[in-house]
Amino acid sequence: MIPEKPKGLQATPDQWKAIATRGNNLLVSASAGSGKTKVLVERILMHIQEGIDINELLVVTFTELAAKEMKERLRSKLEEAIEKSTDEVLQQRFAKQLQLIPSAMISTIHSFCMKVIRRYFYLAGIDPVFTMMDEIEGQLLQEKVWRALEEELLEQPEYEEVFATFSSDRSDDGITNTVYRLYQYSRSKREPKTWLSNLTQNYAVGTDYASTPFVKTYVKPALIEELSYLVTQYDQLLKEIELLGAPKHQAVLEDDLDFVKAVLVHIQEESYVFAYQTFEDRKFKNWSTAKVDETVKESLDEIKAIREGLKKDFQKIKEDYFAISPEVQLQQMTKVNRILSKLSDIAVMFYDRFQDEKHQLNKLDFSDLEHDTLRILTKLDQNGLKIASEYYQNHFKEVMVDEYQDVNRVQEAILELVSKPDNRFMVGDVKQSIYGFRLADPSLFREKYEAYAEGKSGERIVLAENFRSRDEVLSFTNKVFQQIMNKELGQVEYDDVAALKTGNLSYSQDDDKSSEIILIEDVNLDENSDDLEDAEGFEKVENEIHYVAQRIQEMIKTPFEVMNDKADAKRSVNYGDFAILSSTKSNNDKIESIFAAYGIPINVQKAQSYFKRTEITTMISLLKVIDNPLQDIPLVAVLRSGLVGLDEIALAHIRKSSKNTSYYEAVCQFVSNFELQEVDYYDSKQQLALKERLEGFLTLLNKWRDSANNESIAQLIWEIYMDTHYLEYVHGQSNGEQRAVNLHALYEHAHQYESSSFKGVRNFIRFIEALQKKEKDLDEAPIATESNAVQVMTIHASKGLEFPVVFLIDTNRKFNMQDLKASIMCSDEIGVGTNYFDLSTRITYPAVQAVATRNFEKKKLLSEEMRKLYVAMTRAREKLIIVGTIKNYESFKKKYAFLTNESSEILPYQARFKSSTFLNWMLLSAIREQYKITPEIVAKADIVSNSKHYIHEISDKEVFQKDWHEYYNEANSPGELKARVQSMLKTIQQDYQFDVESKTTSYQSVSELKRVLEDPVIEELSQNSLIEEGRRAIYLSPTLEQPRFMETTSTTVTGAQRGSALHLLMQKVDFTSTITIDSLEQLLRSLVESNEITPEVAAKVPVTQAFEFFQSTFGQWIVQNSNALVREQAFSYVLEASKFFKSIQTDDLMMIHGIIDGYVELDDEIIVFDYKTDYVVDSIEGIQSIVRKYNVQLNIYADALSISCNKKVTKKVLCLLSINKNIDIDTLKAI
Repeated sequence: MIPEKPKGLQATPDQWKAIATRGNNLLVSASAGSGKTKVLVERILMHIQEGIDINELLVVTFTELAAKEMKERLRSKLEEAIEKSTDEVLQQRFAKQLQLIPSAMISTIHSFCMKVIRRYFYLAGIDPVFTMMDEIEGQLLQEKVWRALEEELLEQPEYEEVFATFSSDRSDDGITNTVYRLYQYSRSKREPKTWLSNLTQNYAVGTDYASTPFVKTYVKPALIEELSYLVTQYDQLLKEIELLGAPKHQAVLEDDLDFVKAVLVHIQEESYVFAYQTFEDRKFKNWSTAKVDETVKESLDEIKAIREGLKKDFQKIKEDYFAISPEVQLQQMTKVNRILSKLSDIAVMFYDRFQDEKHQLNKLDFSDLEHDTLRILTKLDQNGLKIASEYYQNHFKEVMVDEYQDVNRVQEAILELVSKPDNRFMVGDVKQSIYGFRLADPSLFREKYEAYAEGKSGERIVLAENFRSRDEVLSFTNKVFQQIMNKELGQVEYDDVAALKTGNLSYSQDDDKSSEIILIEDVNLDENSDDLEDAEGFEKVENEIHYVAQRIQEMIKTPFEVMNDKADAKRSVNYGDFAILSSTKSNNDKIESIFAAYGIPINVQKAQSYFKRTEITTMISLLKVIDNPLQDIPLVAVLRSGLVGLDEIALAHIRKSSKNTSYYEAVCQFVSNFELQEVDYYDSKQQLALKERLEGFLTLLNKWRDSANNESIAQLIWEIYMDTHYLEYVHGQSNGEQRAVNLHALYEHAHQYESSSFKGVRNFIRFIEALQKKEKDLDEAPIATESNAVQVMTIHASKGLEFPVVFLIDTNRKFNMQDLKASIMCSDEIGVGTNYFDLSTRITYPAVQAVATRNFEKKKLLSEEMRKLYVAMTRAREKLIIVGTIKNYESFKKKYAFLTNESSEILPYQARFKSSTFLNWMLLSAIREQYKITPEIVAKADIVSNSKHYIHEISDKEVFQKDWHEYYNEANSPGELKARVQSMLKTIQQDYQFDVESKTTSYQSVSELKRVLEDPVIEELSQNSLIEEGRRAIYLSPTLEQPRFMETTSTTVTGAQRGSALHLLMQKVDFTSTITIDSLEQLLRSLVESNEITPEVAAKVPVTQAFEFFQSTFGQWIVQNSNALVREQAFSYVLEASKFFKSIQTDDLMMIHGIIDGYVELDDEIIVFDYKTDYVVDSIEGIQSIVRKYNVQLNIYADALSISCNKKVTKKVLCLLSINKNIDIDTLKAI
């Protein structure tokens, strides 16, 4: 008995029924916009009120984001309930639930599986400290395992036939992809190895063709259906031609129909040999050339075109089923059976090896989570009990599943095992199941949908009322889908129960909200091309994008009105109210450029793949060169890029020096054998500059190659960025922010890659190449988006979202059927299907199993595309506009005229099955007048003409032409236009308020400040000014810092290098042993061996200075207090910039950072010191001079230490190594 609905709860009777029904399994079929999330949340709250704790419920969501949002909604509802409730006990109960939310089992199925495994790992023999393996690592490991197995199998003659069948002469990708496909598909089964072991089950052969089980079950029904559809179409053509009075043409069609009917009769009688013979003996007659009246000639031409299409369909039936005789087909089935048996063995071996490898590495992927959880839940203990399953069944009072239509068979088994027979609550919409590529199985939903409707094992509740959209959107969607979607194609009956019902009655009655189909007629359109990226198709989409841009600007200008967020008043539409949806991202770059021309802001994800971005291809090329510099194309790509910056002339000039070697060898020879040449395109200075640039690059390349052997890829990539300033370089280019973010993402991807069990540059490159080969990609790194902008996204990305106005474009794009061309296809209904490949003739023959599997998979693919169309159309709240391009709409209507008399609401299966675009389905639903769907025809020429009213190219000469301002509606007279321009100039030329602050940086190192500032006393620093006497921060140099690889190499050791090396030696000294000249020299040699110092620099290090320091009084004191010594201490602290620079009047802060050579921290004081290797004149004036130079630096160190350690710094010591004196800078005395 359902309790009465509480006052104040806004819910329809069906929603309340879904919230309050208890004691049975429930399936809630929630149509788009019907409030399913609200139902889920309210049901959970009601459970809480009934005394069930939130952690006694299992709530499974499709994504982690959905789980997070669900918890936040519950938190908000509980807080609201605590405020409203006057019952203290209930308040305490709600408060307890708030505390339980973080531990509540509201998560994805994979997160739940992980918790099960962590708890019961011992039942599956899993190490509890396992780690998750991402897709990248999985693919690499998969390839590693397969390559090892492949080598073994190639040495065994029994597998030769399998490899030859599935691989080509050029590569073995065929067999590789086949094994991967079988493995991947098997993982959606409860028993993967069992499925892999039974690949041959549909290839059993009967005594003859007719008695073969597969022919009876699949081939005969398919042939009857296809041939009957042809008969229906020919009947319609004969009715039309009879009215035209063309007897000879009519006789040709009658002969065609006899031909088709003859084959159909043979199939019905199972006389397949006769059917084959009929195909062999009979041919179609030629179309009559008899003269006819001019008034009927055009109609006859259209009938002829339709006839050609029917002939192609009939020919396809012959190619699929009767290319060879039934007897030969039986022989081929036997051979395919043998090949598949061996393939099955290979697939099982690979399965075992791959699982073992993951087990050895203690790694799991998402599929393993599911299967290991299933093993745990089905594992019996010594008493024959499923202890894990029973624990969860007793613990969970209800198991709730959101987006149930996207569950697969393994996940369903898991959910069954943690549920009781009557405590499952499932909500979803099979019409929105669009994740088949993730192996989601919508048939699970459909099975329960049908069974629960009859009261078997549960109860079905349908939420059909849509509270999101206007009736205009919903009724239009219903009109389309009642004609095209049913159980056969779409996998659900779109009947009165499933149809959308208007739930939001607050919308006003407006004449401009009708849904539209806009048809752009283009006589040049090639409608027969199978190429998804054909040039005509690209131009077709451009026309559609121009139309949408014009329509948006028109709706903004009019203005078009929509309801506000509170739905209590209208407001003018803005750019953020529009969404443009399509099935692919490939149009996005075009949308971006065209909308920019119209001045329309958009948020769009780039269509160009991440790995095709210039900055990324350059980095990948450089990594290839680092791995192996003898690769000409990557090397030239790097030299030509911004990393080195050579042009074609320079590249050709280098090649001249060595024409028959690799390009790397040519570069090396050019540098080593360099001679000035007399050429007309370079002078001597340019030739020397080229040589120096190449020397710098080769030096860096050698450095990077060393780093590649000793560092991670991520470290190597970052080193390249730092050495070349490549991040800064790309930031200065167009779209620089996105380019820089992409480079950062490459670093992150490399870091992620090396967190797996794979290492090395070569493997990383191979992985990227494998991704590109499989047409997979990494998403381009996201950047911030604009709120008031048109949203451009794929249909998949739009799921769960809503927009006031939706444009669906590129609807005449052919569905992607590439998967149907695979060498082997997998189907839940049939198993596997593959063609027969004759090794002797190298000819492929269609096997009926492959044809049937392909048709089943095509049906599944088309069903998902149909559901994608449903998702797209139901995103619109107020206005839906579908845009497509067609060659000629009248020709389309005549082709499908036979459908006008179709009495059934649902259109014939074959008409829907043979459609290959969204637009075709939409137009089929418009064929019958009673449905009142009337597309609007827009001529391509009109779009081109209209674009001139929105886009205007302005040259310098046109800027002040009389009509320029009128064109842009920016002014009403030339005088006003001039005033606007003067105002703009005044704005541009005004002084910047914070010009002084812009002359420095808020992040300064101590060494930078030392160079900027002259006065050594911190108290007096306020008197300094950046703009006095040319003082400036390091980055304000009038020229950019030269990249290191472009610097001129030098064999001389600089004072700075010598000083840095001496510093390093001092910092590495071991105070636990006696310090001698020998020990210091040994330490120096070890630094050379570890590549921390070069031999050339080491030879110049004054070791005696270091030894003498440690013999000095202060040096000895440091050794004695080494337990309190801190060396190489990094620090940073913040202070007001005005303390340093008197010209800065704001309260801006600056951060100072640096590294302190050393300090000794005693109980109540700190002594800080700094080594200096500068040449010093050993006199009072010389010491005063050096102290002035470094006073600021040591004062900053002291300030930072006193703040950090909360102790007073009593001494600040400059250790002047060149004269072996240690000076207290406050007293100027030696200590």
